[in-house]
Amino acid sequence: MDDIESRVPLRDFDAGEIFAVRRGGVEFSVYNGSPADFSRNDPELAVSVRILKDGKMGFAYAYSEDGIAELPAQAADNLFPVEWGWRIERMGDGASSPDIFDGRYFSIRDEEIFDILKTAEASAVKKDSRIKKAIVSSFAASFSEVFVANSFGDRKKGKKTVFSVGIYLIGEDFGGEVQAGGSYASACRFRDLDVDRVVGEAVEDTVSQFGSSAISPKKMAVLLSPASACSFLSVISGWFCADEFIEGRLPPVWKEGSAVASSLVTIVDDGTIDGLPGSFPFDGEGFPTARHKIVSEGVFTGFLSDVRSARVLARSTTANAKRGVSSLPSVGFFNLFVENGKTPPADLTLGEVLKIDEVIGLHLANPETGLFSFGARGRLYKNGKLKKSVRGITVSGCLTDFFRNVVAVGDDLKFYSSVGSPSLLVKDVQISGK
Repeated sequence: MDDIESRVPLRDFDAGEIFAVRRGGVEFSVYNGSPADFSRNDPELAVSVRILKDGKMGFAYAYSEDGIAELPAQAADNLFPVEWGWRIERMGDGASSPDIFDGRYFSIRDEEIFDILKTAEASAVKKDSRIKKAIVSSFAASFSEVFVANSFGDRKKGKKTVFSVGIYLIGEDFGGEVQAGGSYASACRFRDLDVDRVVGEAVEDTVSQFGSSAISPKKMAVLLSPASACSFLSVISGWFCADEFIEGRLPPVWKEGSAVASSLVTIVDDGTIDGLPGSFPFDGEGFPTARHKIVSEGVFTGFLSDVRSARVLARSTTANAKRGVSSLPSVGFFNLFVENGKTPPADLTLGEVLKIDEVIGLHLANPETGLFSFGARGRLYKNGKLKKSVRGITVSGCLTDFFRNVVAVGDDLKFYSSVGSPSLLVKDVQISGK
């Protein structure tokens, strides 16, 4: 990567930027106990060039070494009027330094991967006699190196590895009912990959579905598991982005400085955390990543931005530019999560509480109004004791009210890839059943 600047000259333009990614990976799957799909890809280089000339911007990219030298000329042929604040600016000094690279990526053997998956499958079957087999277990590892440079002489380079494992199980109870469930986890360091957690969650997800039935419609307290809370957080993530605000795609009540959630809720984006898959030293425009409290004790503190959206709002970037080689920068996240609370999970099921284990149909939420209606399954608790498993229900309401109605936050924060949350107890949620 160190020779890219000499191969992509930017001197003929008012300003220019190079964004390059070298990426490789391995994927391994086991079906019914036997190796099935396997691929190992050597790192390949992809490069994009963005230029400013005579008040216009050009962009071009290449996924092969052969096309890199032609990118400046191609970008110059694709000039279009600069609107909505598009600029190339000097990068901030320095970079964060999260521990996100593990050299084990280059030494892990195929036999070792297979042993990990076989052990995981055997462990799942031993944990509960109702687990009959694993349909599929999978392992993946990736390596990426990112390089950003501009015509002002600024340059940044960083690298990351990500390891992940997942398992999908089949269970059968004593009455012959069959259910399937699974889980997954990922980490930047191989030693942090918690296979036991994945197996335990997959077993619980499977056996918790036996004997499920619907319940009568009512408003009641709902407990979101960490996984389902992450799903809800993902649905509203666009509300934190300056470009969504600029485009007018947010609910009218969503304003900086306003109370948008319970005072128990703090939501953070942080690209500096060791070991998490979303972390990186700098954003897609070279600015050092940082920790941002987006919602602080229920109050929305401010929009995340990249250079373009920050310029439109007459403020500085929060270093939240995310991009691929074939796309221009846009506002995104690194590690988005609800901060850990103080309540043990066992204390969240007192009274009558419906724990939501899975939500279905998240794409049906209306991001401009916050209205939602999701299918769901879960478990009904009363005074801390499990009463029955539940499926065939619908959870509905308005997301702007939903987070205001959080009455307790668990101390069980978990990350699923780059999104995390503890359990969240929410009052007065409309449940529709039979």
